[in-house]
Amino acid sequence: MREEPLFNIFAYAMKDVPAIKHSNLDKNSFFSYTDIIVNDVYDELKNSIGDRQDSEFAADAVVALNVWMWVSHKLYQAVYACRDGNMVCDRDGMECFSGATYIDEASAFYIGAEQDKGDSNSGYLLYNLAERMGELFGQTGGGESWVNKEVMSLLE
Repeated sequence: MREEPLFNIFAYAMKDVPAIKHSNLDKNSFFSYTDIIVNDVYDELKNSIGDRQDSEFAADAVVALNVWMWVSHKLYQAVYACRDGNMVCDRDGMECFSGATYIDEASAFYIGAEQDKGDSNSGYLLYNLAERMGELFGQTGGGESWVNKEVMSLLE
């Protein structure tokens, strides 16, 4: 992942976040920015904010940071597969996958399990988070958040 541009944008952009900047890890600890931020959420939030519990904030942080980075990683693998003859093999060359397989994997990680289209009360991953935020910011015209409509059309 470290060779992928989006990972480096996120990692270097996060290096001055107080939880990362003042961590006791080495100077390259910002490459573990998602772990540090999620742990900081647990440490900083003592009780709750409104009706949201600490664990909900931490879960949203995990989804927003870790799962999104894995989705983007799978999409980069799809690009590499198409660029390199439509197959990418693992390090030992035992398994090779096409670009379409990586797009399917990215879609699965974005949508997750038990997700109903346009429903903010089902599912657990990025699609659900986008539905909930779409409701919060009034972006759910037509039963599905604007973000999810766009992402799903790009993944088709």
